[in-house]
Amino acid sequence: MEKKEADEIQSQEQVQPAQTEPAPNLSGEKSILKIVVILAVAILLIATGTVLGMQIGKKQIAPKEIISDKNTPTATVSEPTITPVVDETTNWKTYSDNIAKFEIKYPAGWSYSVKTKTKVSYGVNSNEPIYYGNLSFSGPEGQIELVFGDGFGGATCQVAKGAGARLANIKIGDYNIPLCNYKQGEIIYYDSPFGDAGGPRIGNTSYNFSFSYRESSPESKDLILEILSTLKFAD
Repeated sequence: MEKKEADEIQSQEQVQPAQTEPAPNLSGEKSILKIVVILAVAILLIATGTVLGMQIGKKQIAPKEIISDKNTPTATVSEPTITPVVDETTNWKTYSDNIAKFEIKYPAGWSYSVKTKTKVSYGVNSNEPIYYGNLSFSGPEGQIELVFGDGFGGATCQVAKGAGARLANIKIGDYNIPLCNYKQGEIIYYDSPFGDAGGPRIGNTSYNFSFSYRESSPESKDLILEILSTLKFAD
């Protein structure tokens, strides 16, 4: 009996397969590893591409700068253009008074007339001369008159020429002279109000100017002022 049971137990042991432990599941770990490797490679490629791109960009910029420096003309800062001042009186005529020692220019289209020739006299107890004379210039734009001497008398601008008359500063040579400005008909006048302002005084001699032009030609005043500005006295 015991032998039979032993044989049955031995037979069962031979029939039943040997039990083994289940193999570990490595597919999940391999997937994670693959993802990590792929991400690492992708990051490396992106970083490498960025660095290469920056280097290529620098290489592309550098030649342009070199070419610009060598082949492109250097930009120069141009100096401001200075327009030369044109002297409109260059071709004018010149009247010179060798006795009273002054000169004045006038346009070629103008003429002059000596009404009183220049003469010289001396005051009492004075060795300095006094010059006397009367000169006028005329042209299409108007006329200018110069009377010079000493001892001029007269009234104020308003008394002499009317209530509407006013003094106006006029540049004559290097002098600013107040002249009496008024209107008669169509003519605009600027006169030396003797006794009120007069003209430039050189030594014992007073030079008194007056000029006139048509009201319809106000531009004529500019030409007349240009003529008066050329007055010069000898040193």
